[in-house]
Amino acid sequence: MTTIIDHSSPSSIHKLPAEILVQVFEELTALDACDDHIAPSSLFVCSRVDRRWNGIASTPSLYTQIHVPLLALRQQEYDAGKWARSWLERSGSRLIDLNVRIHGEIYREIDQFYALSHSLVQHASRLRSFSITVSDDCMVDTNTPIFLNSFHCLNAPALEEIKIYHTERAHSSELRVPMRDVDEPVSWGRLFWSTPKLRRVRFLGVATTYPLKDLTVIELQNVVLDELVLRRMAMSSPDLQELTLRRLHIPSPVDPGSVKSVPMPSLQSLSLGFDLGTTEDLVDRQYKYVLTRIEAPNLEYLELDASELLTGISNVLPPPSSLPGLRRISFRHLGNRLSFETEYVGGLRKSRIEDITLIDTEPDALGLDSSASKRDWENLKSLSIDTDDAKDFIWLCQVLVARPQVQTVSLSPRALRQLRENVVMMHFNENLTWVGTGSHLGLSHMCQGDGIYDQTEEWISNRVTLKMFE
Repeated sequence: MTTIIDHSSPSSIHKLPAEILVQVFEELTALDACDDHIAPSSLFVCSRVDRRWNGIASTPSLYTQIHVPLLALRQQEYDAGKWARSWLERSGSRLIDLNVRIHGEIYREIDQFYALSHSLVQHASRLRSFSITVSDDCMVDTNTPIFLNSFHCLNAPALEEIKIYHTERAHSSELRVPMRDVDEPVSWGRLFWSTPKLRRVRFLGVATTYPLKDLTVIELQNVVLDELVLRRMAMSSPDLQELTLRRLHIPSPVDPGSVKSVPMPSLQSLSLGFDLGTTEDLVDRQYKYVLTRIEAPNLEYLELDASELLTGISNVLPPPSSLPGLRRISFRHLGNRLSFETEYVGGLRKSRIEDITLIDTEPDALGLDSSASKRDWENLKSLSIDTDDAKDFIWLCQVLVARPQVQTVSLSPRALRQLRENVVMMHFNENLTWVGTGSHLGLSHMCQGDGIYDQTEEWISNRVTLKMFE
């Protein structure tokens, strides 16, 4: 589609204030970064509109988010080194965030990558974050790709975050990544020679290239949990605030005699997910795993993806009593397993949780409806639900009647669609009773009238603020 700009019209886009145009250009750059099949050139196109636009498009801050899709650059016959240099030079002396994407056979892109690394040599001191995404099977094992060694000699004194994501290996059940011990030598492939400000590391499908110490954010995916490494990590990163472990493989339970806690005094967010292929032999509910030893008094957010978890949640999650600051929980794919976790759920009920997110999770066992004590969940203010089961809205309406302190309900697009298409609320009289009508479900509640249908969405909106979330 060709855009025609009318320069004679005082209301045309080129008459917008400079600060608005800067925001527009930032959005265009962000959209470019979402498509790995094109070279991000919107800024250069905008700079050719007229002299005013050229001046605004030359703003250094617009060139600090550098997106380098190697395959697209090669296909469009751009030199990756020259491409990167043009962004690096236009960004002036500002800190930069570099995002490299390799989609295709790495050996076709290796020359482009080395050209990129050479252009970065004199600008490495300005690196604030470094991210690389690889989709090709370019590694013989889970170690860092050899071609990243070209960065090994560079000092990155301002670097705060590193992310390496292998899109295939991060989801493989055949090749898992060991947790590195903080005492291991650094010869196994750290990316930069020195990174004194590094605080956030994300290694998804590849081995960590730095010891897990002095960090505030750690995200690992497809990793084999090691109790010793976890304990040392907790000691070496006392300021750790966010810990995310996805597709987590647990090779063995905690030694029954090992009752020593794992203190994480600064931890605020803990997100866990598990690998089915590694837990199928660990279903004995008497076993406790090292994660249950975590003590995090300042933890505010706990997330569990239980889609591939074959043991009880009380065997892998820290007990609620060790998380006095917990305010938000998110359960994904928990199914009816909660019904077997009465003790753990009982601890959650007595906590000060304000926000609950349920994604494809059976909600009944949480005890939020009228069957539970009014003193349970007394701080609850917000519910977020992602479901395609119409029966979950029966539960939701019961909760809103039993828990008037709830102020906000957020629904996913598919949940909202289910609510509008398959749930019917019926007006009767005195009693709160659910009825079924064919493929639909209905609620008869305290209301005047006889057999008059009303929109459930409206009923919910009259009681709480109804929002949508992705």
